[in-house]
Amino acid sequence: EKTPSPTSRAGPESSMMAVLRRNPELVKAMVASGLQRSAVMVAITLGTQNLRVMVWRENTAQYTAMLSMCSSVLAMTTSGAFGRFGDRFGRRVAACIFGLSSFLPAWALMIFGFNATGLLATSAASLLSSVACSSDAVLVLTNDVTLEEDRAMAFGLFQGSTCLIAFLLCGLPVLLATMVEAIPNPSVTAWLWYQVMLSALYFLVVMTVRLPEGSVEGAIERQSVDEESQVPEKAEEEVLKVTLAGRIAQAARSSMDLAFQSKSLRMLCLTSICMFFSGDVVFDLGSQYFRDELDLTETGTLQEQELVSVLSSLTPLVFVVPATAFIGFLAQRIGSLRLLKVMIPFSAAMTAFGASLALMPHYWMIPVVCVAQNFAALAGNVPLKHLVAESAPEGRVGEALGTLGMVGMAVSFLANGVVAASTPVMYKFMTKPLWIFYLVAGALTLLGGLPISKLSSVEAKLEPARRRAVSTKTVSTCVPDSELPCASPLGDDNNADLGDENIDPEDEPNEIVEWAATQ
Repeated sequence: EKTPSPTSRAGPESSMMAVLRRNPELVKAMVASGLQRSAVMVAITLGTQNLRVMVWRENTAQYTAMLSMCSSVLAMTTSGAFGRFGDRFGRRVAACIFGLSSFLPAWALMIFGFNATGLLATSAASLLSSVACSSDAVLVLTNDVTLEEDRAMAFGLFQGSTCLIAFLLCGLPVLLATMVEAIPNPSVTAWLWYQVMLSALYFLVVMTVRLPEGSVEGAIERQSVDEESQVPEKAEEEVLKVTLAGRIAQAARSSMDLAFQSKSLRMLCLTSICMFFSGDVVFDLGSQYFRDELDLTETGTLQEQELVSVLSSLTPLVFVVPATAFIGFLAQRIGSLRLLKVMIPFSAAMTAFGASLALMPHYWMIPVVCVAQNFAALAGNVPLKHLVAESAPEGRVGEALGTLGMVGMAVSFLANGVVAASTPVMYKFMTKPLWIFYLVAGALTLLGGLPISKLSSVEAKLEPARRRAVSTKTVSTCVPDSELPCASPLGDDNNADLGDENIDPEDEPNEIVEWAATQ
């Protein structure tokens, strides 16, 4: 049996430091992610959010949902293709394009100004940015530069460090300037120039990340070369005539095939549907919901709007940083699958807690509600994404996470459609109806535990046979010429062989024992 790793026996602090020492390039990837989040948050917190409320007013939730629907359509059709692009042409190139697309809305706002024209320009830029922003390119880069046994904790450290850097580079300066007033509050244009500086630092750090030798980046490229060499000469002209739209459609079909061919990925995608739907609904409503409950939608000043944006976006980062690191430690200790099962009910309760602002409409309740919403998102950001990365075939991690992003965008499209269609109707019957969405979203999040329980039952059926096979003294390596599939060894994190597609749980016990023995 596999002996527990040193990180699984040590405490949280020593385990985290050990992971960082063994994976020096992981630190660079975490810094890059923090810079990207900081640059995006500066523009959103002090620019986009306030400008939308000031221009769209009571239609903010509806128009934001409609804009998100358009972004979802574009992201849904390109996220898998972009993930495949990263697998083929390199993680650093994909991470640079990811950063470029995420910075476009802020740059558009800086060029056209803080006005209605600037809002139109930044909205158009946000549509273009959706091409790559759902791909998690930096997370895929993190996966590649981290040792396999450290990835569960690395995913938690990645999220925690991202929030910490975002707080230090964005949250703390904004808090000192807008709330504490310890330093003069610069103009919106000055903040946007600060965003440009953070963007430049992001690209610089990404280009310094060194990928390990023997990286799987070129696996798909070699595979594509082999496939093209088998194409008959008569079909060469047809291959050259493939359009960009055809390649995108082909990549989208490949991503969907990847999800449907793997039972574990299917179950994880079903869970993500429930969680993403709930998260998108409350995210789209949050900006207007907070201002509605504080009666700022029609009469709020720019200073009051900035205060709400700061309380909702930046203050929760202080609490999320240790939480994400601790979640990563738990994923390493008890396994991402078991942790995800425990966290789904917790996420449902945290999501539904957002409705409490309607009972206590005070400024101090905004960061409390936002901390709860950020805690609700931890299940999807750490254990779920780690399980998807571990379930992906070799050389297709980027495509697998891109597929998860594509599913998320499809769900986001439906969620935004529900928000855009229902909010005008609800406002006809109620003055402040948005709290209802939080209760409904909490119930939907709870349903995400059903696919995970199905995935656990498939694993449980195979576990007794594997234990019997492990008890025998057999070779623990994979037999290359065997017709039976090779699988990951069982470990402490219970993530191995999630719903293996090539083994039928109803097979005869002797056949399962024979398969497990070959592993």
